[in-house]
Amino acid sequence: MLKIILFLFLLINCNDNNSTRIDHIAKNIPLNDLSILIPNRFKERITRWYEDRTPAVIRTYDIMKNELIKELRYFKNGTLMHEAIYSKGVLEPHNSVIWWHSNGNRLSQLVVDNSLKMYQGNIWYDNGQIRFHFEENNYYWWDREGALKAKGNLNDTSYVLPVWSNSGRFVGTRRLIKKSKPLWVEEWTLFDNAYDPLIKGNVLCIKRDNEFVDRVINEEWVLIDSAGELNHLQLSAQKLLNTSISENNFITGTNWILKNEEYKNSLLDSNNSFRVNSEKQHYKSRQFNQNYFLILNSDGTFDYTCQDNYTDSGYYWLENSGEKLFLHYESGIYSGENHMIEIINHRKVFYQFRNSYYFLMPLHAQINANI
Repeated sequence: MLKIILFLFLLINCNDNNSTRIDHIAKNIPLNDLSILIPNRFKERITRWYEDRTPAVIRTYDIMKNELIKELRYFKNGTLMHEAIYSKGVLEPHNSVIWWHSNGNRLSQLVVDNSLKMYQGNIWYDNGQIRFHFEENNYYWWDREGALKAKGNLNDTSYVLPVWSNSGRFVGTRRLIKKSKPLWVEEWTLFDNAYDPLIKGNVLCIKRDNEFVDRVINEEWVLIDSAGELNHLQLSAQKLLNTSISENNFITGTNWILKNEEYKNSLLDSNNSFRVNSEKQHYKSRQFNQNYFLILNSDGTFDYTCQDNYTDSGYYWLENSGEKLFLHYESGIYSGENHMIEIINHRKVFYQFRNSYYFLMPLHAQINANI
């Protein structure tokens, strides 16, 4: 009888709907969700390298759901620069997004709520001194020596707040300099890759409704670092402003990305490869109980489609040996990445990243697919 009771107790616990933490994807998944055991569902890959081929960016994907799960970035010396968990294409709410200085000291820690607004935020100088703290709508700024410079509340008539990118990176500051309803003016200062002021200027903010705010560059901005190109940087700044639609403690909908010539993202040697111009070809694969289509267009572009769920696109190159094909993504979660495809024969290819074979579709099936 005792054995039966113990067996029933274990059985009940095995069917419990409580969640467990899966470290490699850092998400709460029910114990009875056996889809996490599907082979080849989660893929970790290096998406950027430095010139010496040391990893710069490592990402983990859920290729069944076509989602980014986790991102790690590294300095050239191998120390960790950044760590973030993602869910449904955005930062995972109530998880810390962390960036580090190159000396190993923590640079920033950001926690967003379910509305992707700053719930808690901390910023440090490279010497370890706290620079900024935000919690419960209150914020504080300190100088490098630890003296309090400013403090306030989101409900105040003036404020000085960080600018956070969609990767949770501290990319600048914004200060309210003149406010009236429904218009007000903020002064934005955006940083370079070393977190030094690069460009600044006034931004006109127009409250569209209770939820959305439009932001446009009000006057020509000032270039702080003369090494930059004002027109290019100002255009990039406006793209950032176009995604900053909330009033106060928001994160932007895009990243403030400056060119980093040290980063390499290619497995492709352009000397041994060439752009393809050939007849349009449709390839099909069945994986995760879904149909996947790889369409190689005659102009050297491609489309990658999962039934009617999503379509990513880019261009492709063929290795001179004719044994490998490279896809360069320009849209979707793999944007900027190169994926290798092994050519088995004239009707069969192997997509290495997805660990799946793709077969050339018959002509009548290709015509129906186009329709």
